[in-house]
Amino acid sequence: MSEIIHEAGWPIYPVLLLSGIALLLSVRHALVPQRSLQPLIVGFIAATIAMGCLGTALGVQHSIGAIREVAPEMRWIFLVGLGESLNNFSASLFLALPAILAAAIGSWKMARRIEAIDAR
Repeated sequence: MSEIIHEAGWPIYPVLLLSGIALLLSVRHALVPQRSLQPLIVGFIAATIAMGCLGTALGVQHSIGAIREVAPEMRWIFLVGLGESLNNFSASLFLALPAILAAAIGSWKMARRIEAIDAR
């Protein structure tokens, strides 16, 4: 895990923060479903994935910029930079997944509760 963080660079820290908030909110929603939490959960999950995409794009741009300073026979090194950059995107998807699942459980519980109230 520390290797992924090191390779991903500084954009991984906002990814970790946003996904942590999304996970906390979605677990809270799964335990005690609350309609008002849904927009926050969706927003933080979207922000997590968007930051993963941004981190990847910034890393690729940095790798492309560094290619100019490398000898032509060493330009394959761009692929190493690409792999490191993709850690941001992969991490954002990996970390968003549990939040999405917890939010789905909370929404399912809330829907069941609403159906029970309507059935009365």
